[in-house]
Amino acid sequence: GAKRIDRVKESIKSGNIFCLIWGLVMFIILSLFAEHVARLFSKNPDVIKVIVMFLRIVPIAYGFQSILTISTAALNVLNRAVVSSFIILGQMLIFYIPLALLGSHLFHLPGVFYALTAVYFIGGLFSWFYLNIHLKHNFNFQETQN
Repeated sequence: GAKRIDRVKESIKSGNIFCLIWGLVMFIILSLFAEHVARLFSKNPDVIKVIVMFLRIVPIAYGFQSILTISTAALNVLNRAVVSSFIILGQMLIFYIPLALLGSHLFHLPGVFYALTAVYFIGGLFSWFYLNIHLKHNFNFQETQN
């Protein structure tokens, strides 16, 4: 952004909006055509049933998982690679594994998929908040100097 943090913020915002729209579109498409997509991978009715279940639960959060990807990539560029790594590791180790175990116990296989969906939402929101706080705290002075 030519050392213009406003450009960086606008790019991140545009990317996030695109991710949410794309995620919603993919959710609709995958939900509507879940069975057709599942049949591309297997002819086994049990496998098809699991794939359809997955495609009707998890993709609603794909946009938020993409926000996590954008946010952690931005943090890497801003020399916050360790924080970025901890966000990704935390998403899986701190949130997903316990929630998947709980979801499995309470709701069986759909609970595992609901846990993944929840973790995608949590990870996307947390990484977005952290990135915005980091940008505001560390780069607010550049906006006032331009």
